[in-house]
Amino acid sequence: MAKNEWHNDLAKYSDEELDAAVERSKARYKMPPNLAEFLECCIPDFAELGMPDPEAAYLEACQKSHDPNNQGFRWSHPAVYFAGKQAGWHDLQRTLSGVRTRFDSAYEVLFRQVVSGAQLEIPKPNSRTLEHKGGEKTRTEQEKQTALTRIAELKAMLGMKQASPTESTGGTHGSM
Repeated sequence: MAKNEWHNDLAKYSDEELDAAVERSKARYKMPPNLAEFLECCIPDFAELGMPDPEAAYLEACQKSHDPNNQGFRWSHPAVYFAGKQAGWHDLQRTLSGVRTRFDSAYEVLFRQVVSGAQLEIPKPNSRTLEHKGGEKTRTEQEKQTALTRIAELKAMLGMKQASPTESTGGTHGSM
């Protein structure tokens, strides 16, 4: 019966995964592990996947949360970026209540995806568009100024009265 249980639980793993699990179990246990312990050994460590442990990942996300798309940053692993994005960059900056739990949950899901072979890649930011929470796209300040200048030129051509700077920008923030 025990032999069948081991067989059924290990059938989903490849020979390479089982070989790695044997090596992990040798490193972790002095005696042969039971089935539950061996199944834990079938899951690679964060380091084996090139990922930081959850504590280091959280600290990295908090440190880089003020400008996560900065091209000067080198994220230790894309999963850290995506977990931070899911937890919320603004909340990470302020370490708001519940953000650590949200980050850890997202990081765990991403870890399982990487274990399953997912290839994560951080998207390159588009210099013309900024993406905010929920994927809402807004114009950059440069585009906004260009648009306002063009509107002023068209109004001048049509002989229309120019609005004051506060009138021309008020109430349109993020709606272009």
